[in-house]
Amino acid sequence: MASSNFTEFSESLQTIFGHVFSFIGGHLVSSGAPYDPLFYSLQTYVDFLFWRWQQKQGNRNKLPEFTRTVPLVPFNVRPVDALDSETQLSVTYVFQGHGDPCNDTGTVFNMAGYDANGYDRNGFDNRGYDRDGYTKEGYTARGEKDTRNIYIYNGYSFDGYNRAGYDRRGYNRYGFHISGKSEEF
Repeated sequence: MASSNFTEFSESLQTIFGHVFSFIGGHLVSSGAPYDPLFYSLQTYVDFLFWRWQQKQGNRNKLPEFTRTVPLVPFNVRPVDALDSETQLSVTYVFQGHGDPCNDTGTVFNMAGYDANGYDRNGFDNRGYDRDGYTKEGYTARGEKDTRNIYIYNGYSFDGYNRAGYDRRGYNRYGFHISGKSEEF
């Protein structure tokens, strides 16, 4: 990470992760490595380290000139077209404790807890109706029963949430417990 030279940085990563793969063993030290679930976790971490290295001043698009335009087989994509994780691949990383960028609720919900359309984090307005006009109990304002067949899995949707927006353990999709406390990992 300290070097601004791509070749030095790359060789350091390869050496470190070569040792990690050897230590773990199994499929990771063979051509069958992609069939081992750990492979993708480790490769994702390598991508994170590369992203961190790119964040350093002057490292954004560093790659040896002779490798920038050679298409990657079998994808037929040039490295220069996939170098910038954030703008070219829509991939970014958030450090632990800083939240999930895809679920950044701080800029979405106002002080009262509602978004621009008037719905809270679980998709209900201030009168208790969801975007389709149903209450948490599954009725419309006219008392009609919900016929959408969304909550057919013992009261839970295909995504694993009940009408109130909580999973079986009591957490919503943002990690908050029904009691108001956040999930601790």
